[in-house]
Parts: sequence; C-alpha cells; structure tokens
Amino acid sequence: MGKMPLHRLLSNRITSTFISVMLGRRIEDSQSGFRLVKAEVLRAVKLKRDRYDMESELLVKAVWMGFSVGFVRVGVVPSGKSFIHPFRDVFRAITLASELLLSKA
Repeated sequence: MGKMPLHRLLSNRITSTFISVMLGRRIEDSQSGFRLVKAEVLRAVKLKRDRYDMESELLVKAVWMGFSVGFVRVGVVPSGKSFIHPFRDVFRAITLASELLLSKA
C-alpha cells in the first residue's frame, strides 16, 4: 500500500465534500474505484453520465432513492498512470452537483 498523490487526494476530498453536503451525511471517499453495488440499485438508478463523475451520480441518486450505502476503508495501490484530471474532474463534479440539486428542487 502507498500514499495517494496530492492532486488525487485534493480532487477526492473536494468531490467527497460536495457530495457529503448534498446528502447531508459524511461521505468519506466518493471516488474509490472499489464498489459493491446490488443489481437492484443498478436497475433503479438512471444514469446520465458516462465518465469519472458517473460514480458520484450513482452514489447521490441511490441515497436519494433510499438505498443504503456503507463504506469500508481500503488502502491506496499506487499506479503508474492515472486518468484523473483534477481540475476538469472537480469541475465535472461541481457541475453534476448543481444539475442534481436543480433537478431535485
């Protein structure tokens, strides 16, 4: 296990904070690549996104629909290549948050 690079850590924290505020509960790591999602959730949640922000969309919509969400802390596995673009992906997360909040209003 290793340490998460600073740009990825900041991107994750910003995104997780936005999602936590939207859901009214603390979401520790909204961007973990490890997910266990029931087929029932995948059938019920209609997704519009198809990039990095799809994980956030799934999480928010599932909680809003009443599905339970749990977290298990996982370690960081360093990789040589990251597909995360901190500024672009944080911007996408903020845009997604705005769209979701407006759609719920």
